[in-house]
Amino acid sequence: MQPDFLLTLPFRIGSTVVAGAVTYLLTCRDFGRRGTALATAGCVVLVGASSAFSPLFPFFVFLVAAAVHLAMRGLLPVGPALAVSAVVLVGGLVGCLASSAFLAFSFPVGSTVFAGVLTYRATRKDFGGRVSALATAGCVVLMGAGSWLAPFFAFFPFLVAAAAYLVVRHLYRVGPALVASAVILVGGLAGSVLMMVAALNGM
Repeated sequence: MQPDFLLTLPFRIGSTVVAGAVTYLLTCRDFGRRGTALATAGCVVLVGASSAFSPLFPFFVFLVAAAVHLAMRGLLPVGPALAVSAVVLVGGLVGCLASSAFLAFSFPVGSTVFAGVLTYRATRKDFGGRVSALATAGCVVLMGAGSWLAPFFAFFPFLVAAAAYLVVRHLYRVGPALVASAVILVGGLAGSVLMMVAALNGM
């Protein structure tokens, strides 16, 4: 087994486990045990098999599919919404494995789409349509720019910012929670870009 494969093995396994867990959480309320188990198993097999060939990008294709599922649930019945997200997942994974150009686009697009959909769903109930739309647009612009400038670092500040929003929202109020998460996101993305610049300069 090649050393590079062994070095990336924890990420390959971790991304597959996370994809399976997220699929379970997204489907357990809408489908019975059997449907949830089938959807989760199918996702684990697809992401796990694809990760054997490419350690990073299948996970971000999964994020796009998960974002599509979240968006479609508000527009379609749960069955068609799951079918659409499955088509996006399979098509994206095939594209990643077949095309280097598609592979290069999957990371920034996957990060940005997932962050935008998650931001909208997290803020819509707390702020209403206008503020939620502004927060989502701001997140998409920041994540889009950050993902292009620092493609391997930018997604993690969003996860920290999302966790901070949920914690501060629960302990205090939604307004300060949104401000705190915005500050964390901007600071994290700036730090990610600086890390990428330092990494490139050190090569």
